Amino acid sequence: MYFVRPIAGSALEISEIQYYANGDKKEGRNVAAERFEFVEIRNPGKEAEALTGVELTRGVYFQFADGAIVEPGGHTVVAADPKAFKSRNGFKPTGKYIRSLSNNGETVTLFDALGNEIDSVTFKDKAPWPSEADGSGRSLSRVDSANGGDGNDPENWKASREKG
Repeated sequence: MYFVRPIAGSALEISEIQYYANGDKKEGRNVAAERFEFVEIRNPGKEAEALTGVELTRGVYFQFADGAIVEPGGHTVVAADPKAFKSRNGFKPTGKYIRSLSNNGETVTLFDALGNEIDSVTFKDKAPWPSEADGSGRSLSRVDSANGGDGNDPENWKASREKG
């Protein structure tokens, strides 16, 4: 048994956003790019974080299941299409969100069970945000935020190395 930290003062953060994925052509069919979009939530803290009642409610919508947790240093992913995500990334995401991410940028916000904001990121598809994440298949990836990096500062984001 281990301690799961309550949401108040949560260390959770939005850590990766695939807002403008590449489509996929397999077996003669075209898989729409939007199906490969995802949002990753990371726990950079030293204690497990409870996700009961936690929601993404801006940009996309997803509510985490009761009893869900993110281990210290771990992450969880929610996707537009879990089957498409798994086919490209090799693992099943936590769940399927509703709505889709704008290819031009928008705000994605994570709230606790009481409606308090945990983290929010407003990204754009143009400078000073990383241009390599705009339609290349790369995602926006948050730079290590152990020093309290602001999620709305483009300097705290880079394009991922891998397409996915």
